[in-house]
Amino acid sequence: MQVDVRVARVGRDLNVCCAALRGREKRISPSAASDLVDMALSGQAGTSAFQLVTSVPMLENWANILQRHFGYTAGDAQEQADILFAAASDGPLQIDPLVVVGSGFVPFATDEDVIREAQRFTALINAVGVGETASIFDEITDDRHVFLTALAGRADLLVTSNIQDFRIRKALIFTRDDVLVIPNVGHTVVVCKPGFAAYHLRRGICPSWAYLKENAEVMQLTINERNVEPNSPTVGTFT
Repeated sequence: MQVDVRVARVGRDLNVCCAALRGREKRISPSAASDLVDMALSGQAGTSAFQLVTSVPMLENWANILQRHFGYTAGDAQEQADILFAAASDGPLQIDPLVVVGSGFVPFATDEDVIREAQRFTALINAVGVGETASIFDEITDDRHVFLTALAGRADLLVTSNIQDFRIRKALIFTRDDVLVIPNVGHTVVVCKPGFAAYHLRRGICPSWAYLKENAEVMQLTINERNVEPNSPTVGTFT
């Protein structure tokens, strides 16, 4: 199996951050989720480099979640969001958190832009008025924004604990349930569970779409024919 040693661009669903935090609170550590958090903060995954791909709306949502579900003060929650902002900005590729706009994106150019978008997003969240007991990750718009962030940042991987939320019509579904692929014009994103991502990244391997195609047999990746069109040319192939 060939090892991919280039920089891994990794987007993370916020449920991965929550799993890592809950695990540490319960002293269940290390875990795949906590390892992925540590990789993002260090910029290192095994012998390879790790670049966090995120967006300012996601960071603001993370601060909001910390306050509503983990009892953080506004100041402490913002400090944690700032740590992730710095992890992305200071990573090996220095990719600033993005603003995702529809199907496109614009990177922030100035601190004023960051503050303006943060205020806009916070106002939007407050206007919605999500209750204290509301589910954190069951919003279709949340999943869409997470995916658009990964796509805009050209992430190799999008790591999520709720992979079933990304089983859309165009996705390539495999017989194993910890990874799927969403092809797009110009860029294809591998969506996977924390365990799948952490296992490979710890070994300095970025399991990108190119890597999966090259190592499909070794990884026992077979496209599940029940989840694609019967006459689709992708059935049983990786073209």
